[in-house]
Amino acid sequence: MATGGAADAVALNPLVDRKGGKSHVWKYFGFAADDQGNIIDQQKPICKRCHRSFLSKGGNTSNLIKHLKDRHPDLMKDFKQFSNTVFNITVAIYVTVISYTRLFTAGITTDNATNNKKAFEDYTWIPCFGHNLHLAVNKALEINRVSAVLSRLRKTISAFTRSPKLSRQLAKKQTDLSSPDHKLIHDEPTRWNSSYDMVERSLEQQQVVCAVLAEDRKKWYLMPKDSDITVLETVKAVLEPLSPFTDALSGEKHTTLSSVLPLLWKIYECLSHEQSDSALAQEMKEKITEYLQHRYDDLQLQLLLNTATYLDPRFKNSFVSLKDDVKQSLVDEVRKMGNDGREKKEKGETASSSQAHLSASDELNGEFLVYGQMPEVSAEDDPLSWWKTNMGTLPQLSEFARKYLCIAASSCSSERMFSTAGYIVSPRRSRLTQEHVNMLVFLSENLEMAKKVTYGKLMGIDIEQT
Repeated sequence: MATGGAADAVALNPLVDRKGGKSHVWKYFGFAADDQGNIIDQQKPICKRCHRSFLSKGGNTSNLIKHLKDRHPDLMKDFKQFSNTVFNITVAIYVTVISYTRLFTAGITTDNATNNKKAFEDYTWIPCFGHNLHLAVNKALEINRVSAVLSRLRKTISAFTRSPKLSRQLAKKQTDLSSPDHKLIHDEPTRWNSSYDMVERSLEQQQVVCAVLAEDRKKWYLMPKDSDITVLETVKAVLEPLSPFTDALSGEKHTTLSSVLPLLWKIYECLSHEQSDSALAQEMKEKITEYLQHRYDDLQLQLLLNTATYLDPRFKNSFVSLKDDVKQSLVDEVRKMGNDGREKKEKGETASSSQAHLSASDELNGEFLVYGQMPEVSAEDDPLSWWKTNMGTLPQLSEFARKYLCIAASSCSSERMFSTAGYIVSPRRSRLTQEHVNMLVFLSENLEMAKKVTYGKLMGIDIEQT
């Protein structure tokens, strides 16, 4: 919105640039100043070309960008080019860091957002297992019958959570009917298992909820129908076996990628059709199974998952369907990268360099035989500890294990980091600098480890062995 309040001052004194403006658009605008150079009104920037003034409360730049777009297309083009340059530089720095880590890891795990897939299209991209399972379950929850019942259930739960009177009546009825003293749960759109928790708790408290609603005729419309109860029981029966799987692969202190194929096999087994399944249960199982199969049908992704599973001594003989392809890919990687290190020692010797590659692949094939004859370990054992013990026997495979088993199966750990930052930068601490935020997040994530290390030094305990 254009105004003319500072037009007279513009003719007398040159415009003063905004101090601390982060947006490049401020390059094209200034402020009217008095004889001493002090800004007259910081909420009315003035275009340096046409000298029109605009309202910009709190440094908002929407009106300024719109003015460039409408009145000065050449300046708008320059502004966009500068913004794209800054973005490209940021991406270049980010990709440089990723390229460095590519030497030590075999893939990058993110959620299924299009921008993430686009950013890592030149790398082995791994979809977040938790996100895939969430989207697959949502396909089943989006079935018309299911979504309609869940919508009505949310209205019932909202009525209790928003009304202190109904909450008191619910607690009293729980005591009278000897029902567990549990509150009703409302689901979160970003967590499918919260929908399962909502359904499970509602079925547990069904008798109590109906007893409370029956006492008030105006609340009868919130009472679930028999058909709704049947649908909720079906939803609970289908989702109950899947509930533990999200948490199983969301950890950050143990190997997770090698467990994806075993858990997928278990999920498919839980979703197999049974004679007692209703038509709705079969449809829900088919929706979840089809979506997961679609997400994991990529050949490159399958090879990576098979490689990680093969390098896990708990599952190497049970869930690897592409064992020959895995071995061949590891041999090719040795030939390409000179994994045994002798190529570096024999630099400049062309003939011996090819022999080094040949020797490395022969040694790796020998390690395949030794590794294949070793028995699988228990599912509760730590595969990283196993590789640390057998590093001398299987030196090249242990390097591959370090490279593949370090990949996370889900992006939950990084999302938890953002949640930690969100808790730290609260409205009352909004003036924290970026440096201090980084320091506080680091301390929050690593303080327990620092305490353990300090305690270990005092007590003479080796933390790595505990």
